[in-house]
Amino acid sequence: MTNSPTSKKATQPRDEMLKARVSRAFKRRLQAAADAQGKTSSEAMRQALVEWMSRVQQAA
Repeated sequence: MTNSPTSKKATQPRDEMLKARVSRAFKRRLQAAADAQGKTSSEAMRQALVEWMSRVQQAA
């Protein structure tokens, strides 16, 4: 079975919708975490990235 260019185009709108849904859900969770911590969403994002990077470094 081969991948045809039309099959990739057919899934593109679905992929974009999924990305948008994930992005909205992520933003809601980020804002909820920021509100709970009394921080801005940028500060909460920075803290989440620092925590994620430390987990990656510990796993390595």
